[in-house]
Amino acid sequence: MRGRDFGRYVVDEHSFIPSVCVEVVSPSNGWAQLERRYRRWLEAGVPEVYAVHPMQQSVDRIELVDAEIVHRDAIGVYSEGMQMAFTMIGDRLGLCCPGGRAVTLDDDPLAWMVQERKRADAERERADTERDRADAAEIEAAALRAELERLRGD
Repeated sequence: MRGRDFGRYVVDEHSFIPSVCVEVVSPSNGWAQLERRYRRWLEAGVPEVYAVHPMQQSVDRIELVDAEIVHRDAIGVYSEGMQMAFTMIGDRLGLCCPGGRAVTLDDDPLAWMVQERKRADAERERADTERDRADAAEIEAAALRAELERLRGD
């Protein structure tokens, strides 16, 4: 949906089926409203639907089984669409990211990304330096082999 401006995503109106829909359930959400929404998403073909309950620090995977909405605990279940899993970190709900680092609402993953970028840049620079050293050593070894062959030939 990048580049589109909308206040609320509605599957039927946007003709694009997302790989995941996540509902953050608030106390003002009624079950009838949520059930209609989940059913609409699932019937439209959304393969994964999750309901996050921040007050209870829980998350459910919502599925349509025999035309009935079914809730299953999603803690520890890998999501293909998000390419991560919901997890518990102490008593806090979190996400376990592809990099293996779990994130809660209290964390600052953007700062982690900056740190990781710096670490990756330093590693790339170190690897480039090692590659330059190896190339120089190969050139020197070739020159020494040539000199040895020349001396042997005289």
